[in-house]
Amino acid sequence: MKSRLRFLSVVLLFLCFFLLHSQLHAQWQSPSVGVPQSSPDATETQTVVLSGKVAVEGSGDISFDTEVLLVCGSQERARTGTDSKGNFTIQINVPSDSQPQTSQAAIRQDSVSWNNCELYAESSGFRSEKVSLNAEPLNGIVRVGTITLHPVVQAQNAAEGTFTVSATSLAAPDSAKKAFAKGQEQARKGKWAEAVNYFRRAVQVYPRFALAWLELGKAQIHQNDFAEAQQSFQQAATHDNDFMPAYVELTKVAVQQQNWKSLAYATDRIVQLSPQASAQFWFLNAAAHFNLGNIAGAENSAERGLRLDSKHQVPQLEYLYGVILAGQQKYPDAITHIKAYLQMSPRAADAQQAQQKLALIEKMAAVPPSASATTR
Repeated sequence: MKSRLRFLSVVLLFLCFFLLHSQLHAQWQSPSVGVPQSSPDATETQTVVLSGKVAVEGSGDISFDTEVLLVCGSQERARTGTDSKGNFTIQINVPSDSQPQTSQAAIRQDSVSWNNCELYAESSGFRSEKVSLNAEPLNGIVRVGTITLHPVVQAQNAAEGTFTVSATSLAAPDSAKKAFAKGQEQARKGKWAEAVNYFRRAVQVYPRFALAWLELGKAQIHQNDFAEAQQSFQQAATHDNDFMPAYVELTKVAVQQQNWKSLAYATDRIVQLSPQASAQFWFLNAAAHFNLGNIAGAENSAERGLRLDSKHQVPQLEYLYGVILAGQQKYPDAITHIKAYLQMSPRAADAQQAQQKLALIEKMAAVPPSASATTR
């Protein structure tokens, strides 16, 4: 059974990676504060769809951990992921007058107004611009435009070689900074081979240039050179041990290559640097340690992820945790968590497999411990 459970975790990990981009819709019921309601007695709802895109400054890649948040005042109202191109959609149900109105003036009066509401994105290693929604009442489908992400460690003025980065990158000599700036220019044009050459020149001049190593790895990814990219991201992390974007990129490559050791290393560092990091990273960390045979570490990370995932953004955590518990013969708890996963994701690609696993665990739970040990 142990080997079958181990195989299951591999499937779980990749399903999570691809599903992170497919969770494009978020449901939100109008709160009692923050968004005015058209009528206190309203029994019907109207739907507002907020549609837009997240883009990285300089045409960079969207990270798989990118999420879009709707915040009104100090309260989070909705959260959703993006697809691989940064597109997102938030569907919101809000109370409306049950009596239909026909005049344009009445329609505008009944439209939902948004007081002090903003949209912004969250992504490791980036800061987000904010889009305000309080200018006009909203109704129907609303295109909010583009939310731009700016690297936390970015060149402020590449031509002058001025950087807001860690101490190791700040100390880069001018020749390395100029090569880096030219590499960024080529990357913005999509000329990845030229970008690789310039970034490589920058790290040859100054091997501790963590930001240049990071951008070199990203350019190598565009050339499908994952092994070299992994080495570049590792160099970035080595020369700046607190450089979060390097670990995020290492995580992506490790998932793509099924490299559990690298995935454990990268996600270990992410959750150390940011214990309140997205539950997605705790899931990936748990899956990596599970595949490496570190069951105690996997269990701890899955538990941390579940505590953080109050909105159930990563339902696969329930499944993985159930599998871990089943391996410890904690069958009642395992059954509870796998059932929770199936309730959250009844149409998931692995739902049938989860049902089969659940049935197997339920059978084992019905067997007395001594008999179960004999049969295994």
